[in-house]
Amino acid sequence: MDTQKTDFTPQDSLDMIQRVIDKTRSKYEENGVWVMIWGLGVMIAGISQYLMIRNGMGNLAGYAWVVTMIPLFIINMVVNFQKGRQNVRENRKGIDAIGVAWLMAGCMAMLSGFIFNSKFGASFTTVMFLPFCVAAVVTGLSLQKPALIFMSVLSVGISYAALYIPWMYHSLVAAGIACVLFFIPGIILWTDYKKRHRV
Repeated sequence: MDTQKTDFTPQDSLDMIQRVIDKTRSKYEENGVWVMIWGLGVMIAGISQYLMIRNGMGNLAGYAWVVTMIPLFIINMVVNFQKGRQNVRENRKGIDAIGVAWLMAGCMAMLSGFIFNSKFGASFTTVMFLPFCVAAVVTGLSLQKPALIFMSVLSVGISYAALYIPWMYHSLVAAGIACVLFFIPGIILWTDYKKRHRV
């Protein structure tokens, strides 16, 4: 009878955990470009909406979000669907907790922004961004990146501060949160990816 060693030493367990973390980190660092693109999209939409309101086109200002967020969401879903099919072909199994957190935050934002937007009043910006803050914290903790955790906590503070800022400036607040929560972390992730792979 052939016996094999099946007991893990504590060091074996730590090494295995570290390998999983490194693999996940590499995957999400590579996706840093997408995080930057989302941040840039929200920044453009927020600044555009503010400028439209300032120039007397407040009744059309919502279109700044429609022409940026919906195409970005569709493109992102198509790309992720293609990656998902590739992962199935490569027999990768398991649930991507970070991906699920971001997908849920994105779906909640779309519902909040396009379906239930009239229900939130002055708390609209706060409601929109808090799920993303949670997803970003999950990402920072999973990837062991303190800078992402710090940016997430800072974004929570800005999101709650929006409750005390006049409504007219909320689109600028949204652009600021996008810079802190998406654009800068995207740069960090992409830079780390390039360093790791010496690109």
